[in-house]
Amino acid sequence: MDSNKLHITALVVEDVEDDMLLLLQELRRGGYRLQCERVDTPEALRKQLTSRKWDIVFCDYSMPQMNGRQALDIVRSIDLDVPFIFVSGSIGEDIAVEAMRTGAQDYIMKHNLKRLTPAVCRELDDAKARHERRAAELRLQFLTHYDQLTQLPNRVLFQSKLSESLQLCEAIQAMTAVVCVNLDKFKNINDSLGYDAGDLVLQEVACRLKNVLSPPSVVARFSADEFFILLPNIGSRQAVVKLMENILYSLERPFNLQGCRLYLNASVGMTLSPQDGNDAQTLLRNADIATCRVKDKGGKNYGMYTPDMTVRLEELMELEQAMRRALHNQEFQLYYQPQVSLRDNKLIGVEALIRWHRPAQGMVSPGDFIPLAEETGLIIPLGEWVLRQACIQACRWKQAGHPAFRVAVNISPLQFRQQALAEQVLTLLQEYELEPSWLELEITESVIMQDTAAALTTLNRLKQHQVHVSLDDFGTGYSSLSYLKHFKVDMIKVDQAFVKDVSQDQDDATIISAIIAMAGKLGMKVIAEGVETQHQYDFLREEGCDYIQGYLIGRPMPAEQFDAWLEQWQAACPNIPV
Repeated sequence: MDSNKLHITALVVEDVEDDMLLLLQELRRGGYRLQCERVDTPEALRKQLTSRKWDIVFCDYSMPQMNGRQALDIVRSIDLDVPFIFVSGSIGEDIAVEAMRTGAQDYIMKHNLKRLTPAVCRELDDAKARHERRAAELRLQFLTHYDQLTQLPNRVLFQSKLSESLQLCEAIQAMTAVVCVNLDKFKNINDSLGYDAGDLVLQEVACRLKNVLSPPSVVARFSADEFFILLPNIGSRQAVVKLMENILYSLERPFNLQGCRLYLNASVGMTLSPQDGNDAQTLLRNADIATCRVKDKGGKNYGMYTPDMTVRLEELMELEQAMRRALHNQEFQLYYQPQVSLRDNKLIGVEALIRWHRPAQGMVSPGDFIPLAEETGLIIPLGEWVLRQACIQACRWKQAGHPAFRVAVNISPLQFRQQALAEQVLTLLQEYELEPSWLELEITESVIMQDTAAALTTLNRLKQHQVHVSLDDFGTGYSSLSYLKHFKVDMIKVDQAFVKDVSQDQDDATIISAIIAMAGKLGMKVIAEGVETQHQYDFLREEGCDYIQGYLIGRPMPAEQFDAWLEQWQAACPNIPV
């Protein structure tokens, strides 16, 4: 027998102390060392059962203040899974069998205690097996219904509680609210500090959300950075709005982690039942849609679901599928907008701009499909297609005898982060026998900020092979001048937002002048986009801007129209400025 099994705590329900001593003597003879207490009244029995943990209960059957059946009922009423063995001199066969049928494990006659030790050994082993099985079942139940990291309910349990709440609220004609909380840019924490740090932040977020709520509200973790909250029997929409404000406020406090003070924002969306739906799946979807809409608008805010959001989502899903088909069916086309020198009005390049002509719907605005392509990852194959088509067209212009001019291609942040981008560009130039002077890549400031080391590696690789790189939309993003020291781009592109009102807004004029002066000192060229008026043209020329593009020069056009435009432009060049 395992020595660890020899130590047991026994509760003896017996009115005769000598009988108890005989029982203990037999158990000690069997190798057990015991801690025990004797009781003989219902009150004393209840007190001992609830005051400590017992390994086994021995019970006489006939006692002055209660019988064994009453004692067994007391043990079972407290819901203790502890072996219960009758040790009696008067219990009959029928009574013993009936007692075992109602919960006793065995019965031993006092005049024959030789069966006592084997019975105790067997019942303790059985009890241990039962407890281990129950612990395993509870563990499995926990894993099935709870998130291990935060100890919060998971999706399965939350959906079950939500369905129960909806049934109850329907019966009493009350509202149920579902709130979705999605952490903004949480991936940055994992990427910069590691997953252990991210886990600590998630645990703290879970604590803060629980502290904001009060019963019977439920908060659950659905995924890495997404939490859902159930608010049953909510009194008003305003109460939910107040809660969402409290959630945002609770997350604004800094997170102290590894000696760092981290700041975290969230996007919060809410939906109500029965107004927005009366089943769990619909409400979960609606809350998620509302949260996504908040995130699309920059995050760090809350919003309420409206039916038009679902319509818009369905439109976007249909648009995504149409985009995938369009890539296969070659529905995309490149248009080219000319770029000219302000010094001599000569063509210096074109910007390749993607257009989508859907056979049934007509032209689709890039503002509709480019953000969706970036969100779904379709921007990768789409960007690769644009690069190849631009090189094909540059090759055709070269073969037609045109002097080299750059074809500028916009590179998305996701595309630029691809490690193979530089090799892909160099392979295309070699494949179409193009000198690097025929190609220019346009990147935005956000590309540099998101992964500085990787961006610098790719940029240096391109620069080693004389591929031109321009910084697009300069002044509208981070505009950290320190980055221009390390990222030696060839050209800065002034966003049309500054050019548009340059004649009315002195601040815009000052900003453009400063950009041009700064670029000159750094050895970079400047191109202004969105030039539409003579005044804009004259101002930029006076300030020393190098190049311009815009409707004043030419609109984006298919390649087959470009030759005609170029011929007209070259003929008109002696008469310019306009």
